[in-house]
Amino acid sequence: SIARAYFELAAGSVGTTTEEHQPLSDEILLMDPAVVFWLIHQDLETAELATSELNLQDKQLVLCPINDNANGGCADGGGHWTLLVAWRSEKEDNGDNNNTGVTFKNFKYYDSSFTGRRCNNRVHAEKLVHILSGGSTSPLRENSCAQQVNNYDCGVYVLAFSEIITSSFMEAKNKSRSIENEHGHPLWTDLIVGVSPSSITDVRMYYCDAFKKADNQVNEAVNQVEEADNQSTNHESQR
Repeated sequence: SIARAYFELAAGSVGTTTEEHQPLSDEILLMDPAVVFWLIHQDLETAELATSELNLQDKQLVLCPINDNANGGCADGGGHWTLLVAWRSEKEDNGDNNNTGVTFKNFKYYDSSFTGRRCNNRVHAEKLVHILSGGSTSPLRENSCAQQVNNYDCGVYVLAFSEIITSSFMEAKNKSRSIENEHGHPLWTDLIVGVSPSSITDVRMYYCDAFKKADNQVNEAVNQVEEADNQSTNHESQR
């Protein structure tokens, strides 16, 4: 799931963009899909109050995976994932934060299956922009990104885009560089467009294998504990 992948990615346990994994910067927030889902189904006042608990005033980059589920009472609904990205520019006066720290002015929205029609994903993304910007009503447009060639890899594209974006951010910060180029575009722009179907297959297989390996390790540890408990019980009964 995206939630599990985001948790492991933030902790530095997984990743396909570099061989050496490292925890993400505290300036990055990979918003849990459950939190995104909850926010977009609240009234704006409640959602804006809730964002204060996310410590957004300390974040420079926020990634929000968005599902097209329109039913607030069905968390497992929906069939398509897209990605909203918010970041602070070095050109901004970040000292002008409001009480909730919701002052993002820069947004990109990526849909790997863009049809040109207005969909629930974009409606949800526009509501998040309104919340994260502190009330902006600026229109949100889909930005150029790689397009999927099937009807089931949208979540994998979100993961691939997320890895590229966070890696670009971390690399720029480590080199004390801006995360935007001279034209004001984020450094990951061309990389997002250049993602190939074959690389998406690799990402899908990587996460499937990583999660399967982690699950096997957990099961093995549980079995070892149970075996140790059984041996202890048998030893006590023989006394």
